[in-house]
Amino acid sequence: MAIIFSLSFFLVACSNGNLKDEESTDKENISEDASTVSNDFSSEASSYSSESEQLINHCSIIIGNLTISLNDNKQDIFSKLDKADLKYSELKSSDSENIKYDSFYGVAGWLQIYFLKDECVRLRLISSSSLEDLDEIPQTTRGLQPYSSYSQMVEKYGSSYETYSYTGKQVYTIYRYSFDNCICEFGIQGENTDTIYNIDIYVPNQYPIYHYGEEIQK
Repeated sequence: MAIIFSLSFFLVACSNGNLKDEESTDKENISEDASTVSNDFSSEASSYSSESEQLINHCSIIIGNLTISLNDNKQDIFSKLDKADLKYSELKSSDSENIKYDSFYGVAGWLQIYFLKDECVRLRLISSSSLEDLDEIPQTTRGLQPYSSYSQMVEKYGSSYETYSYTGKQVYTIYRYSFDNCICEFGIQGENTDTIYNIDIYVPNQYPIYHYGEEIQK
C-alpha cells in the first residue's frame, strides 16, 4: 500500500513538474512574441518618424509656432496665416513664367506662396527689411533663414548640391538640393558675399520664376 501511495505521489509530482515546464515555456514564448511585436512596432514607428521627419525637414517654412508646408492646401495655409495674424494678398505679375501658376500670394514682402489649383507647389522666402519687424524670423525646419551664410547652409544640408549661375539684373549663385518630396534652393546674391538672399522650396518640375541662364555645374 505504501509502495502504491509513493508511486502515485511520484506520478503527480512529475505531472506537476511537466505542467510547470510547459507553463514556463509558454511564458517564454509569449514574452518572445511580445518582444517581436514590440520590436516590429518600434521599427515601423521609427520608419514612420523618419519619413515624417524627412517630409517636414525639406518641404516647410516655420514662422514661430506656425509651419507652412507644400503639403498644405490653400485653405489650410490661409487659415494658418489668419490665426497667426499675418496679412496676405494675391499678387499679379506680367512675368511669363508666372503663367504656369494658377495663383500666388505675398505675405508682406518676405514670403511668396504659389498654387496650382488649390495645392501649394512653391514657397519662396525673400531677404527683406520687413523681416526685422517680426518677432520670429521665418526659416526652414533646419534653421536656415535669409541672412544665413554659405557655411551654415553646408553645415545644415551638406556639401552635395547642384550649382547654377544666374545673371540678370543682378548676379546670383543658386545652390539646389534635391529630395524625394521637394527641392530646396538657396540663392546667394552678388559675387563677393556668402549670405543667403532667398530660399525656394518647391515640388519637382515647378521651377521658380527666374531663369538660371547657365548650364548645371557639376
